[in-house]
Amino acid sequence: MLKIARFRDIWTKCPLTRLYTQKINIGVIGADLQKEIDKMQRIRPSGQPPKVWQQIEKKDKDGKLMKFTIQEIPEDRYEDAVEHMCTFFLADEPTCQCLNAVNDPLFIQDMSTLWRLLVAQGISIAAFTDNPNGGKPVIAGMNTLGVDVKNKKDSISGYQ
Repeated sequence: MLKIARFRDIWTKCPLTRLYTQKINIGVIGADLQKEIDKMQRIRPSGQPPKVWQQIEKKDKDGKLMKFTIQEIPEDRYEDAVEHMCTFFLADEPTCQCLNAVNDPLFIQDMSTLWRLLVAQGISIAAFTDNPNGGKPVIAGMNTLGVDVKNKKDSISGYQ
């Protein structure tokens, strides 16, 4: 079954199947991007522990209890968050599916740059679940949040 979608006045056909993808190489942060991130005003001051919004326990399909923690993304997990978005969001989001974004290196680079800028503000949130192998919790899902101020010189909308 195909879904016909319109994006930027282009009619596109895309399959209604869920895609799973391997990890994508999103590259390293360039020096100019790192300078932009360093001089951006953070919404949440650096060094503060992430705010935990909620802890949820749900049973999975097998009846096993799963624990999720919804919290701000810790600074040491920013790159994991960007990698998560590049791996899963680009493969699952309908517009990105229709544009075949997961196979477009330039699109991935642009989006990872935007996500890095947003995550660096310190207010993006994620749902973490326990890692079955031990170690760091696994990102189950996330929401990239950011604040942009109109007519401000160093705003995200001015970054190219």
